[in-house]
Amino acid sequence: ESDEAMLATLMGQLGLGLTFADLAERGTVECGAEPAIAFADLQFPTRSGKIEIASGRFEKRGVSRAPAPLADASPAHGRYRLLTPADEWLMNSSYGNEARIAARLGPASVTMHPEDARAAGLAAGDTVQLAGGNAQLAMTLAIADTVPRGTLLAPKGRWPKLDPAGANINALHHGEKSDLGESTAVHSTEVSVARLE
Repeated sequence: ESDEAMLATLMGQLGLGLTFADLAERGTVECGAEPAIAFADLQFPTRSGKIEIASGRFEKRGVSRAPAPLADASPAHGRYRLLTPADEWLMNSSYGNEARIAARLGPASVTMHPEDARAAGLAAGDTVQLAGGNAQLAMTLAIADTVPRGTLLAPKGRWPKLDPAGANINALHHGEKSDLGESTAVHSTEVSVARLE
């Protein structure tokens, strides 16, 4: 199937009454007046019919009975907790090679709280170097009070081969795994930040 045919099928299933050309012109379409809420009926596909936070089935699979309630210590002086959520224009790394998306992304940036920036002698628009583990990455600094003190925010999902640095934010992560499910524990990463002259 072509992309157009697959999208036409999906739009038909959603009852949007749109053609592929309509979607291409509008770009983004809300699929309903109300948000879709998973398990709104409180019926869960588990043996107990409940959300299973602690489970003997976990133990049988060789992992802990429940997620460990761990919290990382605050970063040492001069270091910051690095948070790397998905970018609003990307779905992980999907669409990272699409020219219109790349134009909206702009240069790789990291956001810092204004008081942290002031204390570090940094200003919005500075080129800064983040360093963590054995890697460094140059980024443009943005400043916003929506980022907590002691924290840096740099969205994930950029393609290394399309970035002038030849790397993305993943280079700074140390690869630690979470306690349950062995997912990545990327938000435990600490970095330093300094202006690049």
